[in-house]
Amino acid sequence: MRVYVERDRDRLRVRVIYQGKKYQFSTGLKDTKTNRSYVQTIASRIELDMVSGQFDPTLVKYRPQSVGSNPVGVSCGELFCRFTEARKSEGLSDGAIEKYKAVQANLERYRLKDIEVIALSDRMAGNFVAALLENVSGGTARQYLYLLRSAWDWGKGQYPVKENPWTSQVSKVKPQERKKRKPFNAAEIQAILKGFAEHRYYRHYYPFVLFQLNQGTRPGEASALTWGDISDDFKTVMIARSQVRGKTRQTTKTGVSREIDLSPVLGEFLRRMKPKDCDPTALIFPAPKGGAINDRLFCRRAWKAIISLCGIEYRPPYTLRHSALSHSYVNGADPLELARQAGHSLKTLQDNYLGSVKREPVFVEFFPTN
Repeated sequence: MRVYVERDRDRLRVRVIYQGKKYQFSTGLKDTKTNRSYVQTIASRIELDMVSGQFDPTLVKYRPQSVGSNPVGVSCGELFCRFTEARKSEGLSDGAIEKYKAVQANLERYRLKDIEVIALSDRMAGNFVAALLENVSGGTARQYLYLLRSAWDWGKGQYPVKENPWTSQVSKVKPQERKKRKPFNAAEIQAILKGFAEHRYYRHYYPFVLFQLNQGTRPGEASALTWGDISDDFKTVMIARSQVRGKTRQTTKTGVSREIDLSPVLGEFLRRMKPKDCDPTALIFPAPKGGAINDRLFCRRAWKAIISLCGIEYRPPYTLRHSALSHSYVNGADPLELARQAGHSLKTLQDNYLGSVKREPVFVEFFPTN
């Protein structure tokens, strides 16, 4: 059993050898890097069908519907799906893949998934955007539209894509001005720490919250940390992974790993906390019943309960990161070093993270009682 992707003049074709018989078909696609990646996904599907006994000798299920070299009958959902597969083969982060999935879901939700690409009008695209803006922010809508615009540009020359209806739609959606989160003040921080430390059910999360308030990491980065990420002298920690909904991504949000310094208080806290002869791959901050902390469940149950008990104006758990960075800055931390530790550029740090707080000591050594 063999499947080959070959160049036939300037087009790509697929050649198959199955049970001693030879099959081949032309895809009608030009031999470009992106098209070759897409055709390779077709070849992979054929290989799976051969192994499972589902191979179609007519090849109808594999070849793009075409007339000459111009495929027709391609729906919006199918075009975007093929665009997504091509981008995956070039290497997409888990976070980027989630955005592609969200676009596909919205195409289906607002009934564009099965509309032929050639039949998609500016009015249909405009109605889609209007419906989209009722459920997502302007910034998120623009991200989705950028992907749709890229998909249609990618499809030109391969599919019946004449004009790109998404280009004009992008300019019509104005991103909302991002408001900085209001950081927790010193009194609120101590109340939150005390609230977690003394709560009957949620004290388990105290180390998780303390770590974020000292280090300013993203919640998903903290929940993905293992004991092997901490240096032997408890002075540094490597931030290389993240957790989303309890699932581990082998990269950070930005795709860049970084080593950051641990505060002396936190270093000593982790030293006392570390089990003897522990597995270096074991999570430092696991969920109460084991496994990774699910950020959504943590927020819905533990976080909202503690914030309410403390009588503090509600802000999401991500505010811990903003608070840590803001207090470190006003208390004299070097901005460039703070940006490095946060995993951002200095401009991003200043524009989005440094809220207004008083210059006062915040992070004291506070250990929960047993």
